[in-house]
Amino acid sequence: MPHPLAVAATVLTTGALVLSGCSMRTPEETAYEIRVVLGGPDGATGTLETTTTGSKGPYPEQVTLPYDQKSAPMGGPASYVITPADPAVTIDCTVSVEGEVKVSTKGQPGKPTRCDLNIGR
Repeated sequence: MPHPLAVAATVLTTGALVLSGCSMRTPEETAYEIRVVLGGPDGATGTLETTTTGSKGPYPEQVTLPYDQKSAPMGGPASYVITPADPAVTIDCTVSVEGEVKVSTKGQPGKPTRCDLNIGR
């Protein structure tokens, strides 16, 4: 019969290995809370193209300001591009990951504003 301390050590070691294995996820295997905030004149419109890891390409979406959207994509490269419908309008882009601002870009009148980041890195 094995010594009781040997059994306890085996159980603790096995438990530690199992727990550490669960926490070894890569950013690409983890979903993150993303918040995209677009700023500019209230009522202004534009097209937001979103590309994240695992997406099949940019998804164009018509948006109206103010715009404040949360999502939970997987980690990895991400891109948010907002193009104003009116050439005189400027739209700013801010992207937060898990509550921390990761990128903030000031727009130019009538031009696309791009927020690129690597989520989870």
